[in-house]
Amino acid sequence: RYRMALDAIDQVIWEYNVEENNFLATENWDKIIGRKIEAEDISEVLEKNIDAKDTARLKESLDKCLAGEISDFTHDIWIKKDGVKCCLLCKGHAIVNSGGKVEKLIGILTDITNNKNNEERMKKLAYFDELTGCLNKSSFIENLDNWLKGYGEQKSGVLLFIDVDDFKKVNDSLGYDIGDKCLN
Repeated sequence: RYRMALDAIDQVIWEYNVEENNFLATENWDKIIGRKIEAEDISEVLEKNIDAKDTARLKESLDKCLAGEISDFTHDIWIKKDGVKCCLLCKGHAIVNSGGKVEKLIGILTDITNNKNNEERMKKLAYFDELTGCLNKSSFIENLDNWLKGYGEQKSGVLLFIDVDDFKKVNDSLGYDIGDKCLN
């Protein structure tokens, strides 16, 4: 009865059976990861599907879960899907038996690529002019302050400032598209 809900979401639910060394995932794995699960051993699954540095961090968390040091983990992991880098949010939880031994790790993978791309775009817009790609005024002043602090007592330097007189006339007479092209 949950099949339709699982098919409708852009997430993968996964399970790793520790005793059997068996990795299983919902059918959305193919859609999210971009290929079928080629192995059931969790080490092979990680190495074949996830960026190497993220694999190391994820393995460390898995080892801590299996050792009972932590019961939950959350990581952003990067994969290549159809030649394009994608970011997934991986959340995991350890299932412990009555004897205190970890039996399973369960979790969810969510494609957060659009969120990460939007974050990067927002960071860029916060520091750079969208049209010219140059530092915006506040970023320029902050960078200039840091640069000047690096020179300590040295009191000389050069700053080039270009002011285009009457540029408004270009925009008003030829249009903003032409004005933008002039600035680029």
